[in-house]
Amino acid sequence: MKDMIRLHTYITKNIKNLTESNYTAKEIQNYIEQFGVNIDGTMIFKRLFKLIGNESVDILHWTPRSKASYDGLELVWQDSHFMLFYKPFGLPVQDGAGHRDNNMVNWLLENIPGQKELKLLSTGDNNEVTAGLVHRLDKDTQGLILVAKNYEALKHAQEQFRNRFVKKSYLTVLEGVIDDEITIEGVQFRDPINLIKQIFYPKNSTSIILKKYPIDETRIKETKSKFTPLLTDGKHTLCKVRIYTGRMHQIRLAAQSLGFPVLGDKLYHNLHTKLSDIDLHSLEKSECIPNKIDEIEFNIITHNLFKGHTFYLLSNELVFKDFDNNEKAFKLHDL
Repeated sequence: MKDMIRLHTYITKNIKNLTESNYTAKEIQNYIEQFGVNIDGTMIFKRLFKLIGNESVDILHWTPRSKASYDGLELVWQDSHFMLFYKPFGLPVQDGAGHRDNNMVNWLLENIPGQKELKLLSTGDNNEVTAGLVHRLDKDTQGLILVAKNYEALKHAQEQFRNRFVKKSYLTVLEGVIDDEITIEGVQFRDPINLIKQIFYPKNSTSIILKKYPIDETRIKETKSKFTPLLTDGKHTLCKVRIYTGRMHQIRLAAQSLGFPVLGDKLYHNLHTKLSDIDLHSLEKSECIPNKIDEIEFNIITHNLFKGHTFYLLSNELVFKDFDNNEKAFKLHDL
């Protein structure tokens, strides 16, 4: 029957009515096979099982999905126009699959005066779900994140980001030993098959990309990152990463493309295969040998930097101009 719907699709579409847990589509498919779904009193374990749509569907026996915690969210600095926060590991910055409830935008809306008003405004780069959030960090990336208190400040900050006046640097730990400061430039775009991933190509590859992938040219974005090695234990390298563009998964993607993936990054982690045929000899390099320390000392330093978490990416430095155009520079760790 053409009006019938597959079980996993039905649950995905009706998830808010079935449970308080915000399961992802992948979790729904796995949980159907693992825990089953009670349909009119019968347990069904097949995600492709077809429903008419008027059945009684119950998934309350599924393991509840853990919510992100606000523990560790800290106000680092503020003036009359801006706030700078430390965002902890595991906290999403906005609503999305798997974290509909606890995220930084919701916290701002509930706790910071003026954010609900900003939620209703739009500035070109901002939309109604981001409130005063000026830029974003991945859920598992820790560190500095800037929030505007009012509409004028939001536009002022977004203009700086758009024109690349803001300086952002990260700390990360990469697999392998790097003994050069490497600047990697190219383009990236969302993988049309696996939508949670990005794909990297070297510069001047647009024609090749368009022949290979069914995407619009406007989706191809330039990207530039500079990796500076600081410390190594002979197996891993603690690096400072300056990003000149702000793309999704930029550092993780660039690191993997170089063959030195971010430690703890399961999405892009592959030591043996680069994401593109990048010519490593064409990269801008300068010798920069990291300080060699023993493994115990290296682990102590990185444990303290990343607060014991094993996804090693930290937004460490942010330089921008306040509403009076005075430069403000903030750094969490000076290495």
